[in-house]
Amino acid sequence: MTGDQWWSYILLVIVVSVAYWGIESAIKVYKIQQDNKFRPYEFRKKPVKIQAVQVLSIDEEDGISLGGRGRGIANGAPGWLTKAINQQRIIVGVDCLFIDTMEGKMRLDVGDWLIQGVKGELYPCKPDIFDLTYD
Repeated sequence: MTGDQWWSYILLVIVVSVAYWGIESAIKVYKIQQDNKFRPYEFRKKPVKIQAVQVLSIDEEDGISLGGRGRGIANGAPGWLTKAINQQRIIVGVDCLFIDTMEGKMRLDVGDWLIQGVKGELYPCKPDIFDLTYD
């Protein structure tokens, strides 16, 4: 092997080594980026107490029949519900209620739950969701 061939061989080894190192580094960076991709965080609701009533029937003339977990309410509507109706935050329709919520007007049908949240906000909740969410 002549001197020129020797230097060419060394240069080739250096070029191949640098290329290999560059590809290997790029692969490592790619793997790190894949491992650090955004993953949604998991949260659990705080155990806060809310007040809720289930609407058993709605009649424009007879009013609203309320219950809770299969029982009627003996002492009438809770104060927050009466206040909301008087302030027209709840409008009694033919077969449903319309509620002013933070998201706008929402419909509440017979069987749905009316919830007063931790800050006094009102919102409807379907029975299946209520059963999954609340004790």
